[in-house]
Amino acid sequence: MHLAYCSCFLLPLVGAQNLTEPGPRVGGQPTAEGRLAITASSEESNTVVGEHLFTIGLYSDSTVKVDKIVVESSDLEAFNLSVVSLAGCNQTRTASTQISCDLDGLPAGKTRTRSTVVVREKERPNGDLCLIPINATSYIRDAGTKQLQRWRRVRTVLNWCELTYEQADAYSRFTRPSALVVAALPSAEDEQRRLKQRSKWADFTPTGLYLNPRRRLNVTLSGFKGVGERPMLVVGTPLLINPRIKKFVMRSNLKQYELEEGDNIVSNDHGGIIYFRHTYRAGTEPPAPVTVRVNNDAAQPFPLFREGITTNEEWIDMLRSTTVPFAEYYGERVIITGLADATLDAALGGGDQQELLAMYKNIIAAQDAISGLNATAKHPADRPSPLRPMVVHGMHSGVLAASTNYCIIVGRGAVGDIWVLPELAASWKIWHELGHQRQHVTTWSWQAMTEVTTNIYALAAGRECRRIRRPKGDYEHGTVNEWIKARAYLALGGKKNFDTADVFTKLIMFEQLRVVFGHEFYPELHRRSRAAEAVATDADRKHFFMTQASDIAKENLVDYFVKWGLRPEERTKVVMGQHAKPKVDYTNRAVYVDEK
Repeated sequence: MHLAYCSCFLLPLVGAQNLTEPGPRVGGQPTAEGRLAITASSEESNTVVGEHLFTIGLYSDSTVKVDKIVVESSDLEAFNLSVVSLAGCNQTRTASTQISCDLDGLPAGKTRTRSTVVVREKERPNGDLCLIPINATSYIRDAGTKQLQRWRRVRTVLNWCELTYEQADAYSRFTRPSALVVAALPSAEDEQRRLKQRSKWADFTPTGLYLNPRRRLNVTLSGFKGVGERPMLVVGTPLLINPRIKKFVMRSNLKQYELEEGDNIVSNDHGGIIYFRHTYRAGTEPPAPVTVRVNNDAAQPFPLFREGITTNEEWIDMLRSTTVPFAEYYGERVIITGLADATLDAALGGGDQQELLAMYKNIIAAQDAISGLNATAKHPADRPSPLRPMVVHGMHSGVLAASTNYCIIVGRGAVGDIWVLPELAASWKIWHELGHQRQHVTTWSWQAMTEVTTNIYALAAGRECRRIRRPKGDYEHGTVNEWIKARAYLALGGKKNFDTADVFTKLIMFEQLRVVFGHEFYPELHRRSRAAEAVATDADRKHFFMTQASDIAKENLVDYFVKWGLRPEERTKVVMGQHAKPKVDYTNRAVYVDEK
């Protein structure tokens, strides 16, 4: 699955975990059909320190009129809050210590209503006082008795304050260098353009520090000569799961703060993990490293595993001891970020963390290789990136995963794929999402191939993992059964439309080209793609792919692509026709059968 931008997953931190209780039968008849839902969100005032706007939304979809809805919070005094003003909630008074709203009925059908309450905090709470339960109870009038009968009761939790933590053992297990030397990296935008790849990678450096919300962080920058891009402090891992409400993500998302030579003060309303960005633009000389020093405790340390430095024993000790609930790996080829408790569960399984990062290195190297990237390449465009993809522990309860700029996100139902070596070594999910970041969508991977060409890179990663750890047995995909299914598709004759075929049937064609024309087929296609100009339309991308494939093969592949249902245009046939036709039918070439 691919998301065009990180913001696609950005949801309000607060809100609607709706737990519904059915009401009783009304008038001896079954309760009216439909549902009631409640949302609750909080927005901090930009003008008055300590004031917050609570917005409570109700949604009703019933077959009959809902005559009354009562909304109630728990006691606000327990949260050091009191009401300042309100709208749409007449039963609550100024200085009240409870939200209590009797709302008029809602008509049958789909209806929404909203109430707002402004509250003021008496003192800043700790994390245990940030979650306010809010209930909504609806009533329908019995046609016979005219009495109100309860219909639905729902409840949610409003998270009104940010995540503040203090590391209990900050000066032993979690010591960091007093000064961090940050080397310059090429910018994410320039590397994306150079490689022609779909997504940006991380051009910032982990620190192992969490910035508490609304705390003033004192940072000293030295070594910056004033030439090139200004170094930045960056707050917030993209799409990282919220440790308090796991159905939501952290609010801060790569918020940038420019740093000047000397002392700087940085503050962020929502808090988040800290990174440093020191970059240079294409065509310029890399600047010298800079030194960054964090001078106060506004930023708290949390477990950071540094490849080649941290031991397994130190890692488990940090994870067991931390009171800041995050954990991050800083590897040579990858950054992995998640919650400390889930990371500890994986680490206690006995896996070697250096081997885990080595497996990521192998997966990324395999995808480099099929992309035609080599550290000794003559042309700079064909060398691997020094930047890293991020693998982030996401908010989803299931096994959903996604890919976007800077990171791939793995749902909390599949986090073993992130941290457990045997699972990573068989994780089509990880390989597939990392593959999305590599796609050449401006030259040869057209829209209908979004979930297909990513698997060229997944298959490359799988072959490498099989070579290292798993010489026998099927993976989730790339199976003989998928080849058999593709044979049935090929037998359909002229009825075929490649763009609408099954994803893994389409993948067979791309894999067949590698099997027939050798391991250098895709590296050469990628090198040519990087050297080419972007094309405007999907028709142009299909043309580029088919003509380049034919030229790399040195054969006329018109019949081959027609049999697969690609329907090449006349211009495409003319270009491919410059080569001789093959003597065999390549669509009969089996794939996957020799992979075990």
